[in-house]
Amino acid sequence: MTGPRNSVYDSDPAGYDRLRSCWLNQRRADFIAGRLTGYGLPAGSLAVEIGSGAGGLLNRLGRRFPGLRFLGVEPLANYVDFARAGAPPNVSYAAATAEDAGPLLPEPPRLVLSNDVLHHLPAYSPAARALAQRAAAGCLWLALEPNHWNPYTFLRQSAGYGERNFHPGVFAQAAGREGWRLRSREYLFLIPPFVKQAPAWMKAMERRYERIPILAGGVCLEFSLLYEQA
Repeated sequence: MTGPRNSVYDSDPAGYDRLRSCWLNQRRADFIAGRLTGYGLPAGSLAVEIGSGAGGLLNRLGRRFPGLRFLGVEPLANYVDFARAGAPPNVSYAAATAEDAGPLLPEPPRLVLSNDVLHHLPAYSPAARALAQRAAAGCLWLALEPNHWNPYTFLRQSAGYGERNFHPGVFAQAAGREGWRLRSREYLFLIPPFVKQAPAWMKAMERRYERIPILAGGVCLEFSLLYEQA
């Protein structure tokens, strides 16, 4: 994974962390936490987030799920240092790309998280393959990405510095070739990231219309690993 990763904030993790403080990322965190609760992973299970950024999501999940262990994999070393400074005891970080993270995993993870990161990858297969080679059979992968069917999101990703549009069908095919089976796809989120605090009426509109693909700002793909590779 080369080139700019976190837009113009590559050298400013604190600034990037402030930028990510908005209603959209609060919704993302709550959505992922809800899925984690539903998965009912055994105590001590390892969950790995690729592209963990400044650690905002993973540190929040670590505090919310103290019985699980979390590892964040982030290619920017300064972001790793920033994330570690605010991490609870059950959250750790490693400086690496998703493609190179395998040897750093202490054991096969039961869950992989990727939140707003896959659209940065120049190719999907290497990351899917590397994770499949290290994950446990039945491992779940929860991927949240910008929805390219939404006109605002399409234009924003097309013109953004270091950004590109995410194509869920293409990714699902690439992941499928590496042993990841697509379990579900759903569209969600309506309120754009520049809204820091959403009023009640806006939240109600989001809940009502976010399932419409052309309106949704995000897409969620859920995979499971069919087999553990030797």
